[in-house]
Amino acid sequence: METIKILRKKYIPPSEVIMLKADINYTELHFACGKTLILAKTLKSLQADFYPYGFFRINKTNMINLNYLHKTIDDFSHVILKNRLELNVSRRRREDLKNIIHQKKS
Repeated sequence: METIKILRKKYIPPSEVIMLKADINYTELHFACGKTLILAKTLKSLQADFYPYGFFRINKTNMINLNYLHKTIDDFSHVILKNRLELNVSRRRREDLKNIIHQKKS
């Protein structure tokens, strides 16, 4: 199982992370088991580590694991994750999200 180093001696499997949420200079990692971990790192600094594992930044605050995407609504303006969380998708990222989802289906 692949892991990502998030702290000096802390590694996590990206497949267990549902989403990352930015809060100024902190980032909350939300796990499939329901736990949340807060890191003193910006979302931008973690972004490159998570992209290869199927993550997509949907707006300035949130980055989601596309494997936990349940559905999109209102022409990709909102996404609903498998944990029933509904998030907004920024206008500038809607087309990219649409293309990525269509690529995964084919």
